[in-house]
Amino acid sequence: MNIRWFTAALLGLLSGCVSVNPMALDKKSTSLDLGSKSVVLMTFDLSRDDSRYVPLPTFINVKNLGAAKTSDALHFRVNRKDDVLAASSDDDLYAISMALEPGRYRLLSVGGSAAAFPFVGSFLVPLFMDFMVPAHTVTYVGHVKAHLRPRQEGEFRAGPMIPLIDQAATGMSTGTFDVVVSDSSAEDIPHFRTMFPALGDTPVADVPLPAFDRPRVQRLRDASSAIAPDEASDTP
Repeated sequence: MNIRWFTAALLGLLSGCVSVNPMALDKKSTSLDLGSKSVVLMTFDLSRDDSRYVPLPTFINVKNLGAAKTSDALHFRVNRKDDVLAASSDDDLYAISMALEPGRYRLLSVGGSAAAFPFVGSFLVPLFMDFMVPAHTVTYVGHVKAHLRPRQEGEFRAGPMIPLIDQAATGMSTGTFDVVVSDSSAEDIPHFRTMFPALGDTPVADVPLPAFDRPRVQRLRDASSAIAPDEASDTP
């Protein structure tokens, strides 16, 4: 992993130096404006087994594949207080809602941290899944489940190796993510409507993301030694 990029990006996002967008929906709003931007919905489930270092997502990265600058990525803040759809001691389900202009996008990654005294580790879940955003619509793109497990030799790491002690102690440098995408619209969309009054009875299109392509992600990691939101060479 490109440690310099990861560290700069993560610190920038957490410190506010990088522009981070709020979620499109919140629990207080009662109206929805689809005039210039559409809304993309998904649920994100991040888990691991038997550890007090529970990974918590703090941002999601998306790239507009039609943007003039292919290096630009959009960052959306994930807030456990506001965005958790269902919670448990070690496994939270997050309601993600992103306001995006019409076009073709790539869901790049979800990043965050795992902290418990005395260590703090950082991670990035690489996704690289393409999707379309039609104009003036609300679209559900599926349920993404990422599970952190010990990595085998050669598998991409859940996080950078440095700082050595923190990353190893929290399992971020010694772990990897298994990712599964499913269509849980029958359960998720009613939950979104209950959680966010602004959604009301607005029609929601069901267009799930493609399956997670682990070999593709592994090839990118092996080729570039980086999972970065400005990955421009990976264009199918």
